[in-house]
Amino acid sequence: MTARLVRVGTTAALLLTLGLTSACGAEELDCDWMANRDLTGAGRTVFLVDVSGSTRSTGEAPDYPVALDPWLRAAVARGDAVSIGSFDGSATTVRWTTERQLTRSDRNRPSRQEDEEKDAPGCLDRHLRAAAGTAARTDRTDILGAIGVAGKQTGPAAGAPDGAAGQAGSEGGPGGTATPARRTVVLATDGLGTTGCADLSARPAGDPGITTAMARACPGEADWPKELAGAELVMVGVGQPAQGQPILTTAALGWLQRHWERLCALTGAVSCEISTAPVPARTGGGPAGPGPEPVVTFAAGTSAPPPDPKRTFNLSAEVLFDTASDKVRPAGVAQLLALEIEPGATITVTGHTDSRGDRAYNQDLSQRRAEAVASVLRTRHDGQIRSAGAGETDLLCPGEQNASGAWDQECLQRNRRVQIAITKGSG
Repeated sequence: MTARLVRVGTTAALLLTLGLTSACGAEELDCDWMANRDLTGAGRTVFLVDVSGSTRSTGEAPDYPVALDPWLRAAVARGDAVSIGSFDGSATTVRWTTERQLTRSDRNRPSRQEDEEKDAPGCLDRHLRAAAGTAARTDRTDILGAIGVAGKQTGPAAGAPDGAAGQAGSEGGPGGTATPARRTVVLATDGLGTTGCADLSARPAGDPGITTAMARACPGEADWPKELAGAELVMVGVGQPAQGQPILTTAALGWLQRHWERLCALTGAVSCEISTAPVPARTGGGPAGPGPEPVVTFAAGTSAPPPDPKRTFNLSAEVLFDTASDKVRPAGVAQLLALEIEPGATITVTGHTDSRGDRAYNQDLSQRRAEAVASVLRTRHDGQIRSAGAGETDLLCPGEQNASGAWDQECLQRNRRVQIAITKGSG
């Protein structure tokens, strides 16, 4: 089985994206109210569209504005501040078509508030289409660079407690907690990086050793997206390039999905949603770039990893706990209770440590921390919740020590985490 784009008619795509009954409705949108607003307490969502050569074609190409519509509407429903832009071959190629547009109206009259918020998706769709129509500046794709810029655009939350750098929210008053402001990065991309540390064009992809090598080397590189820590990452259209590019097999799609899930988890992102589902297509993929992009190929015999039905959150131990403690901090409680978990879902909580110190102590600490997190979740969720400690046996970042034997503090911090895996209930 191979992947392919899904053709959507131009008129249908316009109606789907804007939710309008006529094209003339787009001219009547009220968009000015969204700019220059006080963003205090608002979540922040950033959309970046890949405009590199592998996503462009004179034939069919991904229609990213249509593909992103569900995530755009979700951001509007939350009342987030939204930024939209495009990228190609480096962090410096990111160009914003709009920044920090607040989608929550502050009108006193409910009817006026409803009218403004109803216009928000159409207003933002215009900026998405402008971003998708931008010409590439280079003949490469730097996905890690784009993620870093997007993560920075979500901004550090004002009032974050000490030790929670990159995490949104605050601890609130005595005995209470405040819900962290949500930070979300949404990339529309085929996931085929061709420059930087995550370059897949240098040799055939598909070997698990490539992911392991990048997991060791990339976190120490200048383009590593540290700014994503504490945010959610969504990648839409992965493995779905434009017509004229090699068509990925099911096995190659599976490898690419796991590859980006692993790298995303290493950044300290709270969750990593990597979608390889087919995306809508349009005829003509926008203006051509400066030259052909290197082609990413996959080795013969690339095997697909087993399907993973779970949704996973990786939470930093530095946010959840004080040093050597198994008591969840108030900021950690707030973050746990803010997780979106379906009613009746099965939840598995696994504690992890770094490899320093006594192995038995690390195993015990990881178990106690996992149970502490599970206890918090049980106050809000009625599904089955299990807890387990992995100690130092499942390191997310394998390069804890450099060549001289010194400890890499950032790598150690990535390994100190609690993983929450959520499987939807059968009912």
